[in-house]
Formats: sequence, C-alpha cells, structure tokens
Amino acid sequence: MKELNSPDKEKRYQACLALSGKEHPPAEDLPVVLALLKDPAENVRGSCGAAIGSYGAAASEAIPILVSMLHDPSSYARTTAAGSLRKISAKVPEDTLAVPALIEAMKDEDTNVRSSSAEALRDMGDRAVPAIPALLLALKHHSGKDSRDGPQIVQALGALVSKSPDIVPALTRAVRAPARGVQSEAIVALGTSGRLARPAIAVLGQMIHDKDEGIRGSAVDALGKCCADSDEAVPFLIEALNDRVNDVRKFAVLHLGEIGPKAKAAVPGLIPILSGKAIYLRQWAAEALGNIGPDAKAALPRLHQMLNEKIVSKESEAGQLAETVQTAIGKIEK
Repeated sequence: MKELNSPDKEKRYQACLALSGKEHPPAEDLPVVLALLKDPAENVRGSCGAAIGSYGAAASEAIPILVSMLHDPSSYARTTAAGSLRKISAKVPEDTLAVPALIEAMKDEDTNVRSSSAEALRDMGDRAVPAIPALLLALKHHSGKDSRDGPQIVQALGALVSKSPDIVPALTRAVRAPARGVQSEAIVALGTSGRLARPAIAVLGQMIHDKDEGIRGSAVDALGKCCADSDEAVPFLIEALNDRVNDVRKFAVLHLGEIGPKAKAAVPGLIPILSGKAIYLRQWAAEALGNIGPDAKAALPRLHQMLNEKIVSKESEAGQLAETVQTAIGKIEK
C-alpha cells in the first residue's frame, strides 16, 4: 500500500487505520507497519500500533517495540500498543516481555490504556498470574460509578480466579460496586467460577431483587451456574420464579430443571408457569418438573390438561410442547 510510505502523515495514519480492520492484512506490508511504530507522528504510531495486531503471531518481532510504546507520550499509541500485545503475545506462549509491561501499564493514568491492558492480561492465560496483585489494586481504585475500565479488570480477574484466594472476595465486593458494568461483569465472573464462588451465594442472592432486570437475570444465572448443587442457592432460584420479567424467570426455571429431584421445593412455583403466556417457559417448566420426578406429582393435573389444549403460537416451542409434557408426565408417574 503506497500510502504507508506517503510523506503525508494523514495518509500514513489512514493507511494503517485501514489495515487494522483487515482480518488478513497483506504480508508484504508488515515490514513497513513495523517501521511506522516509530513514526514521529503520534496518530500514525497509534493507528499502526492497532494495525500490527492484525498480523497476530506473524508480527512477534513487534513485541519489544509495542512494549516500549506503553511509555509513549500519546495515550492513543499506548492504548493500541496494549491491544496489539493482546493479539500477538497471547499467541506467542514463549514471550516473556508483554506481561510485566502490561502489569506496569495498569498504573497508567489513562482509562483506555488500563482497559486495553486488562483485556490483554485476560487473554494471557497462566502467564498473567503475576498480574493478580496489580489487577486487584486497580479494581479497588477504579470501580466507581463512572468506571470505564472496571469491567475489563473484572474479566481479567475472572480468568485467573483459580489462581488466588483473594479474587473471589474481590469479585464479591465488586458485585456491589456503583458502576453497573463492574457489577454485571463481577456477577458473570462468579457464575463461571464454580464451587469457588460459594462464599458469594448470599450476595448474589441479594442481587435477584435489584431494580435492573439485567442484573437480576445475571445473578440468577450465576447462582445456577456456580452453585446449583448448594442447598443455599436453591431458595434464591425458587424466589426468582416469581420475577415479573420472563428473561429473569427463565434462568431460574432452567437451572432448577438441571438440579432435578433436589429442587422439589420448587414445584409450587413451577406449576403456575405451565399456564403462562410464554410457550417456551411452559416447555422449560414442564421439563424441569419432569426432571424433579415423582416429587412433582402436584403438577400432574395441569400437565394432563395441557395435553388437550390447542396452542396457537408462532413460538417454535409450540410444536414441541405436547411431547415435552408427555415425557414429563412419564418421569413423574414412573
């Protein structure tokens, strides 16, 4: 691309910007893009810093330059350098330069630099374990109401949750952070933490009453994913069956069905859903009751009644409902 060699800095900037959006940038442009990482124009360094990441592991020789760019006077260049380290170093397991530099970048005064650095550390796997203290400190200082990098910091910690006993307590505190993005990501991270998240059950349970339906749904889903086999989580899932929003209730129905016989206390809460407007929820509730088994006998009258009902609905589940109900009846009457 001749514009990469243009004496006009705007053309060089635009040329690298175009390359940064390509899935397979031309290999012949790689040496030029590498050289432009040291361009005197900060906007060129920034856009070429983004472009070099598109080359992935093929641009491994750029890692030392990108590491030095994390100290660039331009926050744009620092941000794109961190982003490209994520795309390149994460695919070069033997690299030892990126992680220490990214740890240092977590102290950057610019939100975008910290955010991009946290995303890079998230994708580094076990190599990022030394970053845990820096990430914990960053979360402590950057989870306020206007936090823009907090969600990425939480994601990075979530990826390392099994590597430190300090992470689950930090994520649990983050569930109550003023920033919604931080709250949401902390809930998701706990949900994927398995049994390690059990100490957070009570806090997650409190979030099923949040005014934000997205937070409520995430909390119910997290409880089901991390802790469905815990007796402490089941009452919260049962309570969520009464939520006014289907996108919240569906997670409770789904996870209670996965629990099976141990969720027998949910039967009274599942029966009304068999008569709800949402056909997919009727189907899921029937399946959940079937999974609970003989202890769901109280649902049999309604399930038998459903076999004789004519359903007029555009929902794809409408055609499968009768079969699901029949299967549930069989499991309960067994």
